[in-house]
Amino acid sequence: MAYAEDDPVLSRSKPQKNTKAAPPQDSSNIRGGEGPGATRRRQKHGEGASPGTVSSGISGASYYTGTFNTVNRSPDGRYVAVSSRGNFYLTWEPGQPFWQPHNRAVARRIQNMGWRADGGLWLLVRGGGLYLSKGTGVTEEFEEVSVQSRGFGILDIGYRSEEEAWAAGGSGILLRTTNGGKTWTRDKAADNIAANLYSVKFINDRKGFVLGNDGVLLRYLG
Repeated sequence: MAYAEDDPVLSRSKPQKNTKAAPPQDSSNIRGGEGPGATRRRQKHGEGASPGTVSSGISGASYYTGTFNTVNRSPDGRYVAVSSRGNFYLTWEPGQPFWQPHNRAVARRIQNMGWRADGGLWLLVRGGGLYLSKGTGVTEEFEEVSVQSRGFGILDIGYRSEEEAWAAGGSGILLRTTNGGKTWTRDKAADNIAANLYSVKFINDRKGFVLGNDGVLLRYLG
């Protein structure tokens, strides 16, 4: 068994030194994804923005007003965010003055996105689909990976190393890959837990946790 259920505990987190906050987000008004360190300013439509229109009908990087559904940060300070409707995503890299919008690569709406350990992107869609970007860095080209999710949605992925990662989702589903995401196998550690698992986090290669609803917390045992 790779995971064990821990008793819920109350802990208070302390601010860590040298940590960086996510790019500023207003719950009702996000314009341009003005990145960290950028002077907060309002710009007219198209001014200083990248050309093009994403599938949501949003032109340029400085013309999005709305909310993020999820935001994930890479170890080197890059961000990827999914729009609240899941119809497109945005990225920000150090040095960029604006968030950059991108078309979603698949027909189904995006559930969540994040960074692989090798610097590429993973993408989850509603209904249980899993996609990996081609190569590393920011791209709109993704390939679908076959997973046995038993019909339940996959909600999050956490990388323990460049080759090993864990995916979690509805009805206690846990999936594991040991080849960088090319193939996934189901782990039965949480099959008897009546909870949706929605967050996977590895602090290092020996310490990892899966968080679920109703106070469920799973600890990685190796």
